[in-house]
Amino acid sequence: MRDVLTTLAGLWSHGTLLPAVGHSLLRCLYGFGASALVGVPLGVLLTVRPRPWSALARLVRPVLSALQSLPAAALVPVAVVGLGESERAVYAVLLLGAVPSIAVGVANALDQVPPLLTRAAWSLGSGGLDRVLHVRGPAALPGIVAALRQGWTFGWRALMTAELVTSVPLPGVGRILDEGRQQDDLALVLAAVAVILTIGVAVEWLLFAPVERRVLAVRGLAP
Repeated sequence: MRDVLTTLAGLWSHGTLLPAVGHSLLRCLYGFGASALVGVPLGVLLTVRPRPWSALARLVRPVLSALQSLPAAALVPVAVVGLGESERAVYAVLLLGAVPSIAVGVANALDQVPPLLTRAAWSLGSGGLDRVLHVRGPAALPGIVAALRQGWTFGWRALMTAELVTSVPLPGVGRILDEGRQQDDLALVLAAVAVILTIGVAVEWLLFAPVERRVLAVRGLAP
């Protein structure tokens, strides 16, 4: 424990820790934002009932669920072969890790909306998109927040794997972890793992937990 704290202090004093954390967080924020922009509409499309969308959704949904089970390390060679050894490949791994999780989570949340609400909206003349935006979407909001939280988790994990495995010398926490592995420095490896866990807990406490409490409170579901 003392060696890990000493290593962290050394990374801080040498000006290595904060830039690494900043680079990794920015990558994950950009990648998570892009994943949400793709995953949320895709999750909505997976719940569309009219043909031919419903038939397509039955094909796509199992594929997305299967992608969630793939380890992030298996996605790195796919991204590298397709995009080369570049930062674009790292972002691709992040997207492939987060988008399926968000899309499937959003679709599951929308599927759990009571059908009575949808029928009531239909009887009042609410159309397809209007029904999603003003009835099903708000009703499924707690599940959508949970899907975004899971997407962040998958994306963060995929990003750390990409920074660790890819040979692109990108600054980041994953690079510190890789340096510890190459140097056979257990204290450096544990220090990097501690930083990764700390960031994960901080994002949960400072971002997703308050948003979830707010959403539940608005619906009278908060304890």
